[in-house]
Amino acid sequence: MRDFSYFRADSIEAARNAAALPGAMLLAGGTTLIDLAKCGVAEPSTVIDISHIEGLNAIDVTADRAVIGALARMSHVADNPHVK
Repeated sequence: MRDFSYFRADSIEAARNAAALPGAMLLAGGTTLIDLAKCGVAEPSTVIDISHIEGLNAIDVTADRAVIGALARMSHVADNPHVK
């Protein structure tokens, strides 16, 4: 596994700016990024941890769309009455 920098984003803007850097990859709950890096499939130069950004677990469903946040647990999505 190649060495990489770790950045813990505290806002969407910080994550967006860091993700624009060459070789940067996002890390969230359930992501297999580290496993992929261990076997050489992914080679991030910077890992950006978005797991502590407020609001990314939101599930917003309207009549014509569903917006599911990057940190929404799939069990919460499946249990959401509007998604069902």
